[in-house]
Amino acid sequence: NIENSDFVFNYLYLKKRIDYGGGVFYLNDDLYWLHNEGTENEFYRRERFRQYGLYGLVRLPFNKFWRMDFEGIVQKEEIKQDLLDDSTDSWIEDYWTSDDETNFSPQVSLVQDNTLYGSVGPISGWRGAAMLGHSFSDNDTDYTLGVLDFRHYLFFAKKFSFAYRGYTGIIEGESNMRFDLADFEGVRGYDGSDLGTKKALFSAELRFPFIDHLQIGFPLPIQFANIRGSAFVDVGAVWDN
Repeated sequence: NIENSDFVFNYLYLKKRIDYGGGVFYLNDDLYWLHNEGTENEFYRRERFRQYGLYGLVRLPFNKFWRMDFEGIVQKEEIKQDLLDDSTDSWIEDYWTSDDETNFSPQVSLVQDNTLYGSVGPISGWRGAAMLGHSFSDNDTDYTLGVLDFRHYLFFAKKFSFAYRGYTGIIEGESNMRFDLADFEGVRGYDGSDLGTKKALFSAELRFPFIDHLQIGFPLPIQFANIRGSAFVDVGAVWDN
């Protein structure tokens, strides 16, 4: 249903030298865990995260490769908890506890980008970004965020490329905002739940052609083309003190 769906709508106006953009988003996530595991009183608890709001972007280029990005996000975050009733196999809404927060987060980024793209992504050049942002919250949980992100791509042997990335960030303030090592900005294959106000990440990846062209005649005429592979290593850490 709509309440438990995720969607993002973007619009970018690129006709002039200065780019303008905006959008709206609605995102959900669930976390489940077992209380009193191994006892007669064990039960499941669910925590539901919901974020929705809108954002705007102004992108000011200095030249072909350097630009400044100004972004602003207004969003509301909701965290709700409930318990699982084993007798009815349903969630008990009467026990919900709610934690709502509305914040405004402006940020500015200095970006350098001279990459050249192939069929599946950047193959040559480098991209770097230095971002500084601050979040103003109605719950007096403001925080400041700083991030440095550097990526380099080396193209060789016609269809092979080597990519590496360095990422570091820091969060200062009273918020419970933390870095993790999961998802897109993390260590691939790692399923831990470490959190911290400081983060460092390094990735190296060899990208290579896996299947250029494969044609199957029986039982169905099927063709596969331009399938690429990669071998990578990720190293990361998050910490507080």
